[in-house]
Amino acid sequence: MARSNFVQNKFVSGELSESIKARTDLDQYYQGMEIATNVVTTPQGGVKRRMGSEFIDVPQGKTVRITGSFTFSSSNVKSGSNVNNLADNNPSTVVEFDGIGSNANVVIWQNTFSNSPTFTKTVSFIDLIGIKFSLDVSSTEFLLESSTDGSTWGADGTNEQSIVVPKITNFEQNMRLRVDIPVSTTGGPNTYVRRYWRLVRRASTPLGLAVMSIKDVNFYELDTANISEDYKLHKFEVSKDDSFLLFFQPSNLRIFRVTATATTYLQDINHGLGTNYPNRVASNENVLLLFNKNVAPRRLVYNFNNDGLFYYDTPTFTNIPRYDFDDRNSPTEVAAVNTVTFHSNYVAGDKYQLEVDGVLSKEIVYHGDADTDEQTATARSMQVNLQDMPVFGDSGISVARTGTDEYTVTMAGDSANDYPLMTGFGTTNAHPITFNGYTQGRDTKEPIWSATRGYPNLGVFAEGRLWIGGTRDKPQVLMASQAGFYFDFKVERGEATEGFLFTINGSKSAIVDVTGGRGVTVFTEGAEYSITGNTPATLDAQQQTQHGSFSEDVPTLALDGTTLFVDRNGRTLRQFIFDYREEGFRSVDMSVLSSHLISAPVDMDAVTAVSADDANYVFVINADGTAIVMNTLRDQDITGFTKFDQIRVAVDGSEIQGSNTNFAGSVDKYKQVVSVNNVLHVLCQTGGVATSGYEFTLSRLTLDHLMDISVKFAPSSSPDGNGNYHPQYLTGTKHLSGNQLINVVAGNSVLPPRYAAQYANVVELTDAERKLNATIEVGRNFVPTVKPMPLSTMMASGDNIQMALKRVDRMNLRVINSAGVNIDGVAVPVREFGDSGSSPLNTSLVPSTGIIEDNNGGNGWGREVVPKITVPDPTPFHLLAIDYEISS
Repeated sequence: MARSNFVQNKFVSGELSESIKARTDLDQYYQGMEIATNVVTTPQGGVKRRMGSEFIDVPQGKTVRITGSFTFSSSNVKSGSNVNNLADNNPSTVVEFDGIGSNANVVIWQNTFSNSPTFTKTVSFIDLIGIKFSLDVSSTEFLLESSTDGSTWGADGTNEQSIVVPKITNFEQNMRLRVDIPVSTTGGPNTYVRRYWRLVRRASTPLGLAVMSIKDVNFYELDTANISEDYKLHKFEVSKDDSFLLFFQPSNLRIFRVTATATTYLQDINHGLGTNYPNRVASNENVLLLFNKNVAPRRLVYNFNNDGLFYYDTPTFTNIPRYDFDDRNSPTEVAAVNTVTFHSNYVAGDKYQLEVDGVLSKEIVYHGDADTDEQTATARSMQVNLQDMPVFGDSGISVARTGTDEYTVTMAGDSANDYPLMTGFGTTNAHPITFNGYTQGRDTKEPIWSATRGYPNLGVFAEGRLWIGGTRDKPQVLMASQAGFYFDFKVERGEATEGFLFTINGSKSAIVDVTGGRGVTVFTEGAEYSITGNTPATLDAQQQTQHGSFSEDVPTLALDGTTLFVDRNGRTLRQFIFDYREEGFRSVDMSVLSSHLISAPVDMDAVTAVSADDANYVFVINADGTAIVMNTLRDQDITGFTKFDQIRVAVDGSEIQGSNTNFAGSVDKYKQVVSVNNVLHVLCQTGGVATSGYEFTLSRLTLDHLMDISVKFAPSSSPDGNGNYHPQYLTGTKHLSGNQLINVVAGNSVLPPRYAAQYANVVELTDAERKLNATIEVGRNFVPTVKPMPLSTMMASGDNIQMALKRVDRMNLRVINSAGVNIDGVAVPVREFGDSGSSPLNTSLVPSTGIIEDNNGGNGWGREVVPKITVPDPTPFHLLAIDYEISS
């Protein structure tokens, strides 16, 4: 029996595919794993528990305007205004209020919902439409207050609202105000009925004779019977201190501020898009453009009123390029007609010029009108010179004599358009030329984007222009605005600063993405292009590689000086990088050794290393709801993939606190991911949730949390009279309801799992748990799993034993800050060196650094005998190396 030793002290190659099991000639084989689930690799070589997630929010669902019987009243409505027009949902009717300039506690208007029949609706949002002052003044002294009885208002009443209205100025704004709703004592969405609402001024800073005007006041409730499953996440990063997460929901955009330590609510906006959420966004300074091919682009402007909030509108684009789609929906051509009449004193040899749409022709010779030859020559000279003008096409101009010294110009075909009336003058005489008989023309061209033809698919700011990558009906077209004028797409004379339009030719040429990092790059369904030149005269698209991109839903990603994209087969992650040896770009397969992990991705984003202990992490969500994380540091030649899942394992009812009901297990799914301020945020869908629970959750990935969608509760600074550091019920955990098992950790102690308390709105602690002076984390657990590749080592004879029968006699695992480690399903202790700080008896499971010794001999004899390392409880785990003693 031969003996050998093998040490694996690097895991940076991540999980390798089944087809790599025989490639013992690769270095990656010895630093990879057969299974790497719910772990991430580190640039130093180890592998550790993946990030948990901190709960942020649940989607609100669709909002519905509350209609029915309600009335507005006001003692400050201006003469001629009808205060009840605030409720007509008609922005053309404006209500004005005066007499509000100097007094405090002035009620601008009050709304009362009728109680016949009984009013039972929960107001969730209030929209103030078109609110502004008439003068150049501003104020933040207005509050929106609620009441349940019409007498106790705002902060004076229990559970009443006193909402601060954002700064009002002389610039018209639409404001959406969120209503806080007390946590109910039942499962499902919270409810609270408030019949009375009013807008009040609580201070008295002089506003002079300013008049307030409002177009509409709309009240909204949540449609809890029709919860949407369609949401969208985006980011808007103005600066390090001003970075925002955008959470699009039906009828509502919720905005969060993201810092290095927290994600906090900032503002709601009624986006008016339904579920036509922006598929792509483009940012420049404090402006974000939102693109969806089915609706006109929208614009978000941050800090527009210097109030730290957002202004939302539909921007106006000028000189939208025109295109002839040449199909049954194209406009019908109408020839433009203009009659030119020369003064009777014009003689053969005189010269003149014509002006069309601001463009002047060359000098044209008048050949006379006395006979057929002169008339034909005069008409021909005019036709040739007009056709040569840049405002016309290559053909379509015809000129016919229609009277004495009268010539009719017809602009048809390529030259048909809605030109203004011609003008002209003599250059060799002062005799007038008259123009009449004008017929408005129309060509078959139309704006390349419109309600009929769809709108831009995506955009990017680059090289001083706004670049547009395709439209709904013309996805192959690349457009750019004028230099420095992002909303003007003038294409006329081909001047250097003008915009331009370029069609990507060939098969599968629909544009999937456009990037503007190291030059403009275009990714299509069939190939990748580098755009050279930045003027109409120098623009060129050079095809670089022919892999194609998988889906417009999965954006490309700039990382570490390269661009990452998923190719058209949906199973390969590629790196688009310039190769100086080839003087061109290459598309390098990053996932060839882990190709089994990527399957029809639906979203992708990344965070960069922020410390020496971290790497760049690329987060890819598959169609099945699993996530793949690539750890990469290009300078260190590190690339490794691991898998994230959200499998909640089954638990016997005897192990669940306060219940004998078995937990059958469930599978949660990742749906979307976005990195904001270098922090990953994910939208997840809970599997097996009850109708009273929340199906979707938004959370922030962080190594500070051990579980998913978890919430932390710090102990009070001192115990109460009964020695308790925590209350009996932990609120803010309603998102964990719905017949789902909840895991609880207090400091280093893993407490028994449990279901939510009665009514599924809180987590209940036992008397003993309340006395724990430790931070309690409540969430859903996941199980880190590591299984190395089949052992391959050399015997003294030089033979490789990779496929020979063998047995692991002993193994040692070196770990950092780890606890609760299992090897082949058996819990093992961590052996530390030096004096113990406390007795191990009757103490919590303290994470330790040291060596785990396993003398059990593994799983006996076999050809692929390797340990399966798991961490079944929510405890820390960081593996550095495994040392094997092997018999074969």
